[in-house]
Amino acid sequence: MHYLFTTLIVLLLLAPAALAQANKDSDKALLETPEEVLEANIEAIGGRAAWEAVQTLQTEGVRISDSPMGKMTSTFVESIRYPGYLHNTSEMDTPMGAMTVTRVRTPDASWVEAGPMGRRDLPLVPSLKLESACAELAILNNPDYALTGLTTDSFEGSDVYVVSVEVGGTTLRRYYDQESLLLLAAERISAGGGEGSEPELVKYRDYREVDGLLISHAQDEEVTMRMISRSGGGEETETQHRGESSVTIENIVINPDVGDALFANE
Repeated sequence: MHYLFTTLIVLLLLAPAALAQANKDSDKALLETPEEVLEANIEAIGGRAAWEAVQTLQTEGVRISDSPMGKMTSTFVESIRYPGYLHNTSEMDTPMGAMTVTRVRTPDASWVEAGPMGRRDLPLVPSLKLESACAELAILNNPDYALTGLTTDSFEGSDVYVVSVEVGGTTLRRYYDQESLLLLAAERISAGGGEGSEPELVKYRDYREVDGLLISHAQDEEVTMRMISRSGGGEETETQHRGESSVTIENIVINPDVGDALFANE
C-alpha cells in the first residue's frame, strides 16, 4: 500500500511537468518567422546543399489549357540553366491544328517563336523560377525579395503557413502545409490594378522524390493568358484571357547537359 501511495504521489507531481513539456513540444511545431518556414521547407524537400548543387534542370510533361479557342493540349520539354536561362519547346494541339511554340529566355533577352506567327520579342521581367531550382533559396538569397509577413490559415482543408513576399511592387503569397512543410500553392498579385491584375494562383501536388529531392509532379494554374493574333496586313492584336491550366510532369532530369546552342539569339 505504501508503494502504491508513493507511486501515486510521484505521478501527480510529474503530471504538470509532463503537460508543460507536451505544450512546449506543441509550441515548437509552430514556426515564428517567414525565414524559419522557408528554411524548414528547404530541409523537408532535400536540404540546402542538395538544392544548391542543381545547376540545370530538364522537365517533360503535358499541359492542358483552357483558352478562348477551347481546350488545348501540349507536350513540352523545358530546359533551365541557373541562373537566368530557359528553353521551352511545346507541341500544341489547337482547334486550328498542330503548332510548335518555342520560348527562350536569357539574362539579356526573351522571345517566342510560334509557328506561322513567327518570332516575337518579350519584355524581360523578374522570374523567381529562373533564379534557382529551389524558389525558397532564391527568396532567401536575393535582397530584391523582401519577406514581409507570416500568418497561419487554412488552405483546402490543410493548416498552412502563409509567407508574404514583396518584389518590385508585386506581392507573392506562398502556402506551406504545417505538417509536411511542403509548398501547397503560390499566389502572385501584380501591382497597379486594372485588367490582367487578378491574382495568379498555382497549386502544387503529387510530390515525388528525384535524386533525393522532393519535387511536385502536378500543378493546377489559374492565370491570365496573353493571346496574340495577327491580321492579314501583319498588325498584331493582344487580348487577355482568364483561364485554367493543368500540368503533369512525366520526367525530370537533374543536372543534364544544357548547351549554349539552346539559347542562341539568332
